[in-house]
Amino acid sequence: MTERIKKVLDFLKETFDSSEYWKTRPAAKAYRFDHSIRVAKYAKIVAEAENLDSEALQVAALLHDISYGLDFDIKKSKYYSEPCPELDGLSHEDLIMHHGYVSALHSMKFVESLGFDEDTKNQILYAVGTHIKYPENSKLIGQETLFTKTL
Repeated sequence: MTERIKKVLDFLKETFDSSEYWKTRPAAKAYRFDHSIRVAKYAKIVAEAENLDSEALQVAALLHDISYGLDFDIKKSKYYSEPCPELDGLSHEDLIMHHGYVSALHSMKFVESLGFDEDTKNQILYAVGTHIKYPENSKLIGQETLFTKTL
């Protein structure tokens, strides 16, 4: 396990452990955490088979559902404070459908701190943000590639 992966696991744990949403749902919290670990294991296998950046894809996999710990509400993130008019007025059900985008926004500064080059950082965030429905006026920089579609 790389140092970056350890940092991502700590960030995921910190987000989940400080979550009011998860405090009333311990079994669901355990399931979602384990799910993220499983997705990262499969991401590593696929990345190695397809000659993709394994570490970066594992980072994306670990972060892809982190917004569950925010109850899908970016306003509950202590790491992202910019206005998000693209999410304003959405119902809770719609926010669930945009959870990848909320995960990417919450993780943005953290991923920037990991020291990946700009393109890799953008691929990670784009993969996280687009693994499910996302707003048309998204703040994410990227395009569909084998890397982003793998997640």
